[in-house]
Amino acid sequence: MSAHQGEGPGKQASASAPERAGLCCCLLAFCAALLLAAGCARQEPPTSKPAPPVSATPGLPGGNPTPDPRAQQRPVATVSPQVTRTLTIWGPDFRAPLDESPAGAEFRLQIQAFEAAHPGWRVEYVRKKPYGQGGLVHFLRATHVVAPELLPDLVLVDMSEIGLLAGDSLLQPLDTLLGPEITSDLLPFAREAGEVDGKLLAVQDEADLRFLAYNSAVIAEPPSTWAEVLASRASYLLPIGATEGSVRDAFLPQYLAVGGKLVDREGQPYLDPALVKAVLEVYQSAREAGLLPVAGLDLKDAGDCWPVYLTSRVAMTNVSSWDYGRERTSKLANTRVGPLPTLSGNPISLSSGWGWALISTRTERQTVAAELLRALLRPETMAARCRLTYHLPTRRSALRLTIEDAAYLEFLERVIEVTVPQPREPAYSLAVKALGPAIEAVAEGELSPEAAAAKAVEAMRTARQEMASGSQP
Repeated sequence: MSAHQGEGPGKQASASAPERAGLCCCLLAFCAALLLAAGCARQEPPTSKPAPPVSATPGLPGGNPTPDPRAQQRPVATVSPQVTRTLTIWGPDFRAPLDESPAGAEFRLQIQAFEAAHPGWRVEYVRKKPYGQGGLVHFLRATHVVAPELLPDLVLVDMSEIGLLAGDSLLQPLDTLLGPEITSDLLPFAREAGEVDGKLLAVQDEADLRFLAYNSAVIAEPPSTWAEVLASRASYLLPIGATEGSVRDAFLPQYLAVGGKLVDREGQPYLDPALVKAVLEVYQSAREAGLLPVAGLDLKDAGDCWPVYLTSRVAMTNVSSWDYGRERTSKLANTRVGPLPTLSGNPISLSSGWGWALISTRTERQTVAAELLRALLRPETMAARCRLTYHLPTRRSALRLTIEDAAYLEFLERVIEVTVPQPREPAYSLAVKALGPAIEAVAEGELSPEAAAAKAVEAMRTARQEMASGSQP
């Protein structure tokens, strides 16, 4: 097993749709040169000597394998012991199987166990930027055009970007290769996130959910509707500036809960003006009542709100399962959790996360790649990783192994049933660009909800026209 650098480290905000999709000529030339230079590393010489590992950034874990009796019934690829073949993974820096973090070390051990069980195969993890030009999706699409023989066998990708890769016919169906013991155990939102046209093209292996955290010393019961929020007179800290987090972590769940869509029946980017206006109206009412703290204008997402909540008398805030999981057993004597309040009272949560997709079209390589995925997706393996990373596993059986607190597990199992995946690109990034300024304008009192909604809808319509005309690939 080896891991090496593809691009520089660092996680950045989701890029816009043009940045993700644009395959301009200069980039293709650059990618071609870079990929061809890397071609030697991708070739599989007739030698059993492993490539030396090189330095990389911390990653996420795998887990210790356990025997799987079903494996005897599945096809197993075999090669001559004199030949070593390489199964190549492209993934983000922070998921690399390296010892810089406990999670990365766990992942490394799992890969090494797989290699030991499959003589003649080694696993190579090539690190890429997670987003933007030269990032995973951009690099995959460019390689597909200029040097398809250098594509990896597997890729770890943000689940919201699955649609971009599926449109290029890069992803191979996983249902049959993984088998029903895995696919039938996936949480509903994870199945939805990875499914395109009825086929499972990616399998999410970790997730973060959004829900309400509230101070039980300030309010006895969490509100289930925005009418109850306003009646409670309790402060509700949300990101309300022109940021991605203000859309993803606060506005978007409200919009989706009342039936809002980011694409129309033809799959084109779309915003419902009446529903955007309705959500902005409750924001306006809460700001005028002094319930949405002005500090939210300077907080980019729920992650920024969380430490403010912990150190102040704010009554409520939206929190991710990742942030809450890290603090749950230490600093939260008075904190309780509940579903997000919505306009209609219909509970909702939004999930995000990363998952695996199969790129290789060769049967033997698909078989080996599927065996690796089945090893990494075993319940005990997922639980071992998620206990270290504080992300949630996406199999029901793994969730029950991961969360030991019975009350919190029961809450999560209820929230999971109303969770929807983060909308896909490119509509998601276009919605962020359109809605962020509208949220901030209403929060600062610069525009009425109706005027701000109209501007957001027009921005989405303009982006749609640009895409149709080809100015936004």
